[in-house]
Amino acid sequence: MLIFLCGLSGQLTNNSVNQTIFTVNSINTKAFRMDYTITRFSSIRHGTFFVTAQDSDDSSLTLSYSEDYTENLDTGVTFTASQSSNTVSVKYTTTNTGSDGTLTYSVSHLA
Repeated sequence: MLIFLCGLSGQLTNNSVNQTIFTVNSINTKAFRMDYTITRFSSIRHGTFFVTAQDSDDSSLTLSYSEDYTENLDTGVTFTASQSSNTVSVKYTTTNTGSDGTLTYSVSHLA
């Protein structure tokens, strides 16, 4: 079964560091993807951010993430993921372009 959280959106504040977009409980969700579109001034980016959680016992296995996207101009947005215990956080950092951005996204995972 595929689980979707669709039609979500948020503001990406200009010149911000490690701001949380959403969190996921890794006990129930071991891996997920965020499909997204960013608009910031005249820049548009569309892509997918993939995350695989680490074991909650902090064993030698580590959280990993990757991203695939295309954009018409550099949006100045970077996504990262981090994990503390059973909580995986997806975060963004933005450069100082003088403009906030808009993120529209969906999160999916296999149940």
